[in-house]
Amino acid sequence: MLKKFLLLVLTLGTMVSLAGCGSIGANDAVADTGKVHVSVSFDAMREFVEAVGKDKVAVSVIIPDGTEPHDFEPKAEDLKGLNEAQIFVYNGLGMETWAEKAVQAAGNSKLIAVKASTGIEAIKIRMKEKSKSMEWRILIAG
Repeated sequence: MLKKFLLLVLTLGTMVSLAGCGSIGANDAVADTGKVHVSVSFDAMREFVEAVGKDKVAVSVIIPDGTEPHDFEPKAEDLKGLNEAQIFVYNGLGMETWAEKAVQAAGNSKLIAVKASTGIEAIKIRMKEKSKSMEWRILIAG
């Protein structure tokens, strides 16, 4: 598990480094600061990207705080950050069912999409609580 996590961190770090080498026309303001513009699906991904990218990234979050990521349906205005982003990081595992279509719709040919759960095997666990069935996913190294 540690090897896969380190590989993911290394991959993201490499992408952040390489994405910062060039300038995207619509992203000149971010390029002027020397930071890589990263768009993420929700707050936990923001924390992950900021932990890896430190002061080299400018992060925008698509899903507003307090919104359930599983139920979120983006509007065009929610996704406009993808037009200017250099990297888009999302969880995967069915969390953001809209992510791949949003990347295509953004029309940003330079956008690098990173599914954070790549290489992770999910284990489904069903629990019953107050007669409601709940499904939990636990991530393990494959």
